[in-house]
Amino acid sequence: MPTAKNQMFLWKYKTPSRGYRGYHITGTADGLDSVLSKLSAEQHPLKKSIVVNTELSPVTENELTVPGFAGRARAFLRLNVRVALNDSSNRFRIAEAGECCEITLSGVRLPEFINGLEDIKRGKGDYAMSGDTSDLWFWWHLDD
Repeated sequence: MPTAKNQMFLWKYKTPSRGYRGYHITGTADGLDSVLSKLSAEQHPLKKSIVVNTELSPVTENELTVPGFAGRARAFLRLNVRVALNDSSNRFRIAEAGECCEITLSGVRLPEFINGLEDIKRGKGDYAMSGDTSDLWFWWHLDD
């Protein structure tokens, strides 16, 4: 289980209204940094792909307060991110497997994904990255 300083959260609402469809992500600065450092393409100059697997924390009212939607949420406890660095398509796909959520994206979409995670650290959010079948919403995190 991640420590309180090193957390990321990912959820979707069970019965979302139109504005809350898709997946929602937030985290603490330390939790986001651990994923951002692994996603850095510069660390993998000879690789064709990057795979990042990370443990997520259970979503609490603290995270659900930010979007302001009172619906019941389904939280994920693992996140796998797969980046095809040489893929020049606009691919961004999210799939579920039990308590795990997998995000697959092209190298073209990687900067947009990284920017969303960095915006969370900067206290920004309330916007989505459009996917092939679903969107990913970035939300700032309230410190407990």
